[in-house]
Amino acid sequence: MENLWASIFIGISLAMDALSVSISTGAQGKIHPFSRGFIIASVFGVFQWAMTIIGGSSGNIIPDTFLVWGRVIAGLLVLFVGVKMIIEYFKDEEKNTSFSFGWVFITGIATSIDALGIGISFAFLQQPFLIPALIIGIITFIFCFFGYFLGKFLQKIIGKKAEFIGGIILIFIGLNFIISY
Repeated sequence: MENLWASIFIGISLAMDALSVSISTGAQGKIHPFSRGFIIASVFGVFQWAMTIIGGSSGNIIPDTFLVWGRVIAGLLVLFVGVKMIIEYFKDEEKNTSFSFGWVFITGIATSIDALGIGISFAFLQQPFLIPALIIGIITFIFCFFGYFLGKFLQKIIGKKAEFIGGIILIFIGLNFIISY
């Protein structure tokens, strides 16, 4: 039971950056079909799950250098998306700028680098990681699914400013990724 609670808390903490990206994505543009929220939540959840599995399976094979540079690259990607959102805020046309499968895929990787490190920690401590990885993936899916629609709701309330605020949030997340390593 103790490991279950630890896995839930780890899952919640790992889901926070993906949640922020989901809220920011939901806050953009006017077109927000249900399928987009599902796709974003699925990709982010699968990447969190898969990176935990990869980290747990590889143990000490993955060098720490990769985790550091992976985190910096992830930070730069998220920072880029945040800056792009702010630029789009100042443009006149209203469109959905951030949704493409390539963007969701890259952002899914960028927000899952921490899960790789957690998986490696499980391997280093010789702890089982399959069930925790599943819990992490499910929590990320749930947070991102509802976060996407929270962003849509906020966009309706505060309008296009939600896109600007989302861009600022992503810039801070990107800078945090870079500075923390």
